[in-house]
Amino acid sequence: MDKLNQLPDQQYILGNLFVVANKLEKVMDQALKPFEITSKQWILAAVIELFDTAPTIKEISNAMGTSHQNIKQVALKLEQKELLNLKKDEQDKRVTRAELNAAKSEFWESTQPEGELFSRQLFKNIDSNDLTTLRKTITQILSNLEALESNLASDRVLPNNKEAT
Repeated sequence: MDKLNQLPDQQYILGNLFVVANKLEKVMDQALKPFEITSKQWILAAVIELFDTAPTIKEISNAMGTSHQNIKQVALKLEQKELLNLKKDEQDKRVTRAELNAAKSEFWESTQPEGELFSRQLFKNIDSNDLTTLRKTITQILSNLEALESNLASDRVLPNNKEAT
């Protein structure tokens, strides 16, 4: 693994983004096991809370950067656990909206202390300046990914076939 540290920064970071995502999911799944939910179910609930009104499955999938089918599958599992309600939109019955079950809000609140502890442990020894830089960097990477996704949808990897800068 000595070669890993010798990689150029972009290659090192790109490869490790996958490693971080996999490890984060694994560790979060372990931490959430007592609550009988997965990290994907937890993050779905967290994303739903970011919306002012019950979001559609499509809105959630766009926010999470995954497919409609993946979101629907995770949402159905939360609905089976009676932690989420899936309902047809009143104006367009083809559209499904998701909302956290108000009767189960105590469940979501019960996970909050564990979530805060997990977050503190994950980011310990990282100062606020580094967190600010990381936030800006992740925001830019997400923006770049959206541009790549748009270009790929039009069968181009780079805009106007120019080299990336």
